[in-house]
Amino acid sequence: MTKCKYCGIERAMDTTKLCDSCWEAKRHVECCSPHLLNTIIEDIRPKEFITVGVKYATSLMIYTFMTDEDCEVGDKAVVFTNGHWNVVTIIEIHDKPHLDDGYSYTWLVQIVDRTNYDRHIALDGEGYPKVGDRL
Repeated sequence: MTKCKYCGIERAMDTTKLCDSCWEAKRHVECCSPHLLNTIIEDIRPKEFITVGVKYATSLMIYTFMTDEDCEVGDKAVVFTNGHWNVVTIIEIHDKPHLDDGYSYTWLVQIVDRTNYDRHIALDGEGYPKVGDRL
């Protein structure tokens, strides 16, 4: 009987110093882990998504992002790219995802909910100082 160096249990073993159970578990982890990790990622990633074309305020270019949120043309959305948070305007919604090979795509963080802001603007001057007066 020899102590398995992987689980520490004394068992009859060959010269590998791992019991049969641990040897199989170790082999399974080494050969199947990448596949299992991809399976787990696929399970948590939304199955249905669309792509949208967005514009930054300072750019004329259209950039493609993935989303699983309901959105409309004209909505503002938050994106995180190149280490920075930005607000973009959705200008296109694609019927089918537009994903070209050779490009790296990312997700919209969220659609901006303007409900509270729009309410404040509608009440501007009604008991509140006008926005221009506060600047």
